[in-house]
Amino acid sequence: MWTLDLTLLLTVGLLLYVGIRSHWTARLVVLLLLSPVLRYGMVLFGFPIRLTLSAWAGNLLRLAHFDVKIAGNSLIYNGVEMAVDPACMGLQLTGASLLVAVGWLVRSEQQTHKRVPFVWVLMYGIVAFGLTVLCNLFRIILLVLFHIAPTDPLHEGIGLVCVAVYAWLPLLILARRLVKQFGRTNRPVSEKAFRLAGGFGVTLLSLGIWISWLTGRPATIPPVQNQHAGYACKVLANGYLQCSQPGVLIYEKPLPDWWSAEHSPTACWTGSGYDLRHIRELRGNRPAYVAELHRNGQTLYTAWWFSNGRYQTTSQVDFRWRMAQASLQTGIPVFRLVNITAGSWTELAERCKEWQ
Repeated sequence: MWTLDLTLLLTVGLLLYVGIRSHWTARLVVLLLLSPVLRYGMVLFGFPIRLTLSAWAGNLLRLAHFDVKIAGNSLIYNGVEMAVDPACMGLQLTGASLLVAVGWLVRSEQQTHKRVPFVWVLMYGIVAFGLTVLCNLFRIILLVLFHIAPTDPLHEGIGLVCVAVYAWLPLLILARRLVKQFGRTNRPVSEKAFRLAGGFGVTLLSLGIWISWLTGRPATIPPVQNQHAGYACKVLANGYLQCSQPGVLIYEKPLPDWWSAEHSPTACWTGSGYDLRHIRELRGNRPAYVAELHRNGQTLYTAWWFSNGRYQTTSQVDFRWRMAQASLQTGIPVFRLVNITAGSWTELAERCKEWQ
């Protein structure tokens, strides 16, 4: 589904700037049509990306001999905890930064009346993404070192300075050098090339509409076993299973198909007013995410993973690939998201072992 955001508006702005007959038109149309796919990818993989960025930033600070503790998506320095959350402005600017990079290249080409070959445009895009990741790392490190809270105006100010200094400025210089070094004399787009680009755009649009229809169909939630010894269980209106006993709450959320986004605990607990802290991944034969839930002075402990009853994973790619294979063979999705919440780490560990 297309929604108005900064990345989408910048893409439309660039399309209007380059005009309908530019060789950039087809490339920008592709970006425009793929924006829902890219947003879908961020929904699925945004959480592990945040964990990875936190770990990288913490390890870099440790290499610089700062006493920093890494607690999942949080970094603790001198007793102050900083979390890399979904609303992190640096992460939200990633798409916008890539489009700013494209804007620099388009402007440099127009000023010199030259065109950079596509292979160098692709390499330029890879560098732009790498610099964006780098500026996000620097931003996190600065926020941790100077204890700048999200409520501080400097929190966003530092983000803008980092993206400008470590991404936009180097990309402007690189764009000019690319055009000067590898640019070729610009020629009008031929009618054949324009028709091919138009055909590709129509094909991509049709594919996007088909995918939107496919993912927008009412999902059939597979049935769940609604009886577990020692628990009061009931199947909710959305098809999820809820089991409880004093001090323990368990959800089983069957996944209707391999492409649908799951109802992540990071979203549902936040929506219930809880603050998730110290989110981290436990590896081993039975991998799981664990976190603390804080609300009104109360602390709960939660864990979640994907399982088909025999195999357990936290990887989006892993379980979706296995689920797609199983669906082709049997026509029945087999994976579910399991979320267990308890009042203590000890209780949580026992319930996880029991449910696994």
